[in-house]
Amino acid sequence: SFTYNGSAQGPTKITNTTFEVKKDSKTISFETSNHVFVALSAQSGSSLSSDKTAVDVGDYTLSLQPKTRTVQDNSGTSGNATTTVPAGIFINEKDIEFKITQRELNTTNSGLTVTAKNKVYDGNTDAEVSATFATGVDGETLTITGLEGTFDNKNVGENKTVTIKSGWTIVPGDNTKVANYKIDMPESVKANITPKPLTATVTAENKEYDATTTATVSGCVATGIEGETLTISGLTGTFADANVGTGKTVTINGGEVKAGDNTTASNYNVSFPKSTTADITTKALTITAKDQSVTYGTNIATGTTQVILSPATLPGNDQLTGITLTPSTTDVTTDGTITPSKAEIKSGETDVTSNYNISYPTGKLTITSATFVEGDVTASGYEGTYDGKEHGIEVKAEGTTIKYGTKEGTYDETPLTYTNVGTYTIYYEVTKANYNPVTGSETVKITAKELTATVTAENKEYDATTSATVSGTVATGIEGETLTISGLTGTFADANVGTGKTVTIDGGEVSAGDNTTASNYSVSIPKSTTADITAKALTITAKDQSVTYGTNIATGTTQV
Repeated sequence: SFTYNGSAQGPTKITNTTFEVKKDSKTISFETSNHVFVALSAQSGSSLSSDKTAVDVGDYTLSLQPKTRTVQDNSGTSGNATTTVPAGIFINEKDIEFKITQRELNTTNSGLTVTAKNKVYDGNTDAEVSATFATGVDGETLTITGLEGTFDNKNVGENKTVTIKSGWTIVPGDNTKVANYKIDMPESVKANITPKPLTATVTAENKEYDATTTATVSGCVATGIEGETLTISGLTGTFADANVGTGKTVTINGGEVKAGDNTTASNYNVSFPKSTTADITTKALTITAKDQSVTYGTNIATGTTQVILSPATLPGNDQLTGITLTPSTTDVTTDGTITPSKAEIKSGETDVTSNYNISYPTGKLTITSATFVEGDVTASGYEGTYDGKEHGIEVKAEGTTIKYGTKEGTYDETPLTYTNVGTYTIYYEVTKANYNPVTGSETVKITAKELTATVTAENKEYDATTSATVSGTVATGIEGETLTISGLTGTFADANVGTGKTVTIDGGEVSAGDNTTASNYSVSIPKSTTADITAKALTITAKDQSVTYGTNIATGTTQV
């Protein structure tokens, strides 16, 4: 048996292990140095070449044909060859079979290399296997096609066993016959399955300003192979700073990939972006002015304690450090407003006001009237004797409006004055913008001007009565005002004649002249005066009588 080597091959030495050679019917014992070589001829119909050899793989048969037999001496050299079988030498005829077997090519003797290609995880065990040219004898080449392999499992790993599937094909190169070779294909080779790269999509949520750089981030991974799913947890995000802005950089940290059902996380290599962007929007803040009630002339309270924040607490270390409060008016009002503005918010020494969207609702402002202090308003009445002039009360209050009235609650700006005797109550109201009014009253008291009348009693002739005729005059009043007296009566102390007799004065009525009011005067009338009663001249004439003598004349008052 021969192994294919690309050259002609066949038996060239026949030993007693193949042929039985006898001499004189005795088997010749061959020693190592004693061989008999027999030339052979091809059996009829054989594919052997003319030199009784073959090249390609196959089974071949040779026949001993004595007519061509040649026995050589045991040196095996042609110089010792004889062309005839020596006498007494018997060579039994026998068919000689030999074969040329396939040359086995493997990875160590032919340059054949079989490799499985590393692959990225794809969810199956399929392996891509390839082989290089196998080199046979004399430069003959063979190519292997249709190689397929199967990983031991679908998961990621290094030096994983790839089993070579059967069914591959050998394709010969030029002048090469496949039948002459046998490929010793390894049962398996090694290859890697590397994780399938996936890039996580990470998003950061926009947020309202909260004085921190914390960002809420979430990640998702594209669906893996054949519906395999992966989730991401543990992501953290940090804004570059805490201030309001759009498209702000958010640095991504952490991130843990977890496998869903029927999924192995290690089969994937998930890369996380280092950063993403999101917005920090302004924080809505309402700063409402507190309601205030102040007295006119008093400033409203200011400062951060006079406003209400909503929300009540600012985030982080932010503090309201300044606010402007502007009243709608400084005058008395029940429906005024206090408007806040120009808030200043700081975190430490840093102004962070721009991070807020501030609304400024107004507060209610009530300004009550001020009260005059003692001495701001003075009032005095008048008391005096009738002098013919107008008199009123005097109210002093700088910068005010003063009104007067004859009864409380009814006032007019025209001052009230009085001339004539009497006691008058004048009510007043002092008003001034933004002040409580002051009301009160004062009295104008005008007393009568005292005048003393001049009363005279007329002297009279005795009339046997005490009646006296009296008359009176009054001195001229104020600025020519005149008074007259009437109704005076007088009575002498007695009716008798006398000089300087006391006349008692009674009665008397003062009457005013033109443009004169009697009541403005108090006229005192003397209680008495003096006058004379002179003797009355009397003639008593006796009546004429005629009597009889002896008869007394009639006497008595009747006779005169």
